[in-house]
Order: sequence, then structure tokens, then C-alpha cells
Amino acid sequence: MSSTGLVVRSTTDLCSLVVIALCIATFYKIGWATYDSTTFPTEGTGYYGPYNGTDPDWAAKLQPYTLHYTWSPENFIWVAAGVSIVAAVLNMIVEAVRVFRSRGIIKDNRQGLSVAMGITTIAWATAAFVASLVAAIYVNAKHNELANKCSFIEVPLQEYTCTRELMSCKWGPVYDKVHGFMSYQYASACSGTKFGRHVQIPLVVLSGVVALGYGLQMRLGKRVQNRDADEDADERVRRLQEEEE
Repeated sequence: MSSTGLVVRSTTDLCSLVVIALCIATFYKIGWATYDSTTFPTEGTGYYGPYNGTDPDWAAKLQPYTLHYTWSPENFIWVAAGVSIVAAVLNMIVEAVRVFRSRGIIKDNRQGLSVAMGITTIAWATAAFVASLVAAIYVNAKHNELANKCSFIEVPLQEYTCTRELMSCKWGPVYDKVHGFMSYQYASACSGTKFGRHVQIPLVVLSGVVALGYGLQMRLGKRVQNRDADEDADERVRRLQEEEE
């Protein structure tokens, strides 16, 4: 194997392993955030206002608000992580098959099968790149869009629309102080949803490297096959001897 091919293959495999690790972490963090969100205030109409237990007119001072949730950012994150981990695992399977073939453990050396596996891997890696890119754009755009529509800290609103991250990181802590909810659940959900949003950029880069790297591997492999087909036996022996030196 040429030094270029070795570098490309090693880089592709390393990126695949990192993608697998990041996706597993994403599933774990978003899964717990989804579970923690079951403790969030109920969607619908509620009230806020001065409630110190001493003001006899506090009930009359309460102001109604309407709370809405959107879980779409986490849905995009789930899809992106799911497609990315499939692409990365496929790449590692193809690499394992290549190693087993080179050592004679697998006897099936049909070229058509290798091409089909390669095209499948590139297709999934490209899909992972697109899914992660779309998720990265969407979740950050949605976060910025709703940032001022899900905050108790500034001017109170009559209607709130929150994502899990905004609820747990901005709205929740204030609600927690008033109603005595368990703050660790907000902290856990905040950490998990932030991780899911921020990890999309690394997934975009890594899945792009996997797609590009595997495409280069196939191109280099095709070039080697064409070269071998044009060489006679003496030229091949001489080239192999030069590579060993």
C-alpha cells in the first residue's frame, strides 16, 4: 500500500471511530434530556406574578401566560446522529472485510462486491454529511429564533415558545426558584441539549472527511488496478522490490 493510501485509510478510519463515539454520546445525552423534560412545566396556560405568601391580593396580581414547546431540534439531532453512526459503522465493516481478505480469512475477492460496498459506504457518509449539516443549521437557527420567546429573565411575556434547551437553560431555572422544582433535572437537560446542538459541527466535518476519504480510497484502488493490468510480470517484480527498499 502506498503511503498516500495508508494516510487516507487511517484518517478515514480514525474519523469513523470518533463519529461512532460522538453519536453514542449524543444518544445518551439527548436521551436523558428527553427523560428530564418530563418534569418541565405542563404545556398550556399558567400564571406568574408576586407570590410571597403574605400579600392577600396576590391572586389578583397573577398574570396568565401560554406555554408552547417544540421538540423539532432534538428530532433533527436524532436523525443526524443515526445516519452518521450507520455510515461510520459501515466504513469500519468495509475496512474489516478488507483486512480479512488481505490475510486470507475471507476468500471472496469479487470486485463487484467491493465496488457495491464502497458505493454504499460513500452514499451513507454523504447522507450523514447532509443530515448533520441540515441539523446544524436548523437547530442553531431555531435556537436563535426562539431565544427571546422563551425567557423569564427580561420582560415577562404572555406567550412563550420553548425548545428543550431554552426551557432547561433559561426558562427553567427561574421557574424552579418560584415553584421548587428539582434543579438538577434542568441542569441535566440543559447540558444534554447543548451537547446535541454543538456536536453537529464536528459531525459535519467528520462525516465529510469519511465520505471524501473513502472516495479517495476507491480512486486510488482503481488506479492501482489499472497500473497492475498494464504491467508485465518483470515490471511488477521490479516495482515491488523498489517499494520494499
